[in-house]
Amino acid sequence: EVLGEEHPSTLTSMASLAHTWRCQARLGDALFLMKTCFHHQQQVLGRNHPDTVSTLFVLKEWQEQD
Repeated sequence: EVLGEEHPSTLTSMASLAHTWRCQARLGDALFLMKTCFHHQQQVLGRNHPDTVSTLFVLKEWQEQD
């Protein structure tokens, strides 16, 4: 809330929480949060930023597994 939804540190925390939820078998929540994170990363960091690329890779992997 202090940094805002699109702050790079918030985006990192969102991705971490999504991974945690995935490990807790909260698959739908995890996928939704990771998609949201990816959307914001594209806007804030750009499509070629390593974090954005990594999130896209994770999203594709999760979608293939589900």
